[in-house]
Amino acid sequence: MTDVPEELRLNVGEEQTIRLPGLATAGYRWQAAVDDERVATVSSRFEDGEEKLESKAASSRDELVTVTGQAVGATRLSLVQRRSWESDAAPIAAHTLTITVVAAAPSNPVQEGGRSEH
Repeated sequence: MTDVPEELRLNVGEEQTIRLPGLATAGYRWQAAVDDERVATVSSRFEDGEEKLESKAASSRDELVTVTGQAVGATRLSLVQRRSWESDAAPIAAHTLTITVVAAAPSNPVQEGGRSEH
């Protein structure tokens, strides 16, 4: 697959969205799952289809998978594209990403002398 990273690095609380090619008109949907939901969570939705509708009325919209860092650590995100009623069939596409979540940078920068800017 193109444009799908092998690794994501997120701060705690940060979100990053991955665009996946859609084939929902043929019955194929992306299934996304993380191994450890304490470290990161995942949600998916279809791309807003207005610009797609201008080019082709029958084209499938891309799917957008959003990964959110929950806690410091590492986990794996599995993405597979298949038809829900063909659970025993091999997926037509699959990808695995390593997700690394790090502590967010402090929001109060410290000035020289060790005092915060408040």
